[in-house]
Amino acid sequence: MCKYDILLTHNCVFQPPVEALQLANEHRVPGVFMPHIHLDDDFYHFPDVMQAIGQASISLVSPRAAVDFLQRTVSPRVRYFGAGADPYEFDDRRAMQDLAAFRERLADDGTPLILVLGRKARAKNYAMTLEAQRLLAARGIATRVVMIGSDDDRAPVDGLDVVYLGLQPREVVRGALRAARVLVNMSASESFGIVLLEAWLAGTPVIANHHCIAFGDLVEDGVNGFLVDNVNDVAERVAALLTTPVLGMAMAECGREVAIGYTWSKPADELDALCTQLAGSRYSEPQSSSARS
Repeated sequence: MCKYDILLTHNCVFQPPVEALQLANEHRVPGVFMPHIHLDDDFYHFPDVMQAIGQASISLVSPRAAVDFLQRTVSPRVRYFGAGADPYEFDDRRAMQDLAAFRERLADDGTPLILVLGRKARAKNYAMTLEAQRLLAARGIATRVVMIGSDDDRAPVDGLDVVYLGLQPREVVRGALRAARVLVNMSASESFGIVLLEAWLAGTPVIANHHCIAFGDLVEDGVNGFLVDNVNDVAERVAALLTTPVLGMAMAECGREVAIGYTWSKPADELDALCTQLAGSRYSEPQSSSARS
């Protein structure tokens, strides 16, 4: 370990990063730790996880609530560090090709699309979106829910106007984001919200779970999206976006400004600068006699 200038590691749910940070600390090698944290899951509060954060020279964490908690309880050397999205993926020159790829999977019959993008797992609360669609149908508002993502729970999807496409190639995903009238994500536990950034880059407004602290870092309710916590509100906000298209366009445009602030080049440059600084500080510090020998 002492032969290295810096340790960069992540994912504290496995033992190797924990042990590597301990060794780096013992050999005075700077350690940058990027743990994947869900504060509402006891699994991430285990002592070895907290110990690893305490031993790191700096831990790069999201969401902001996790940063605040860890700074108070574990170490002041915790900094907010978000993920990102690639705006070039959503360049207008790709729009027609991506939409065509999506329409090969699902023909356009004129029904407004509600997109649910992510793993099909109960923890993602996709059932709330399906129930909201039934409420809209009872009010005479026709919509179609399109679900894209891995089938983790293997549960059947019920609904006359629900289409589950499973995992899809990237161009189909981008096309779905462009074709949808709204993206709905009711997951209560996320470490970030890349799917929201990508919806905004595609020009699509978002509805997200009010109780998801990571979504709260990105969505300002009523400005660049809606934050809701129950089925009735999901249905009401979808109806508002369908009946007032200009509202969705304005929200998506505000969201795009947020998304541009999270392009992948920005965290990459920040990480590069941080690692360079820490590696340089190792050699600028006075060495002990044992280290010089």
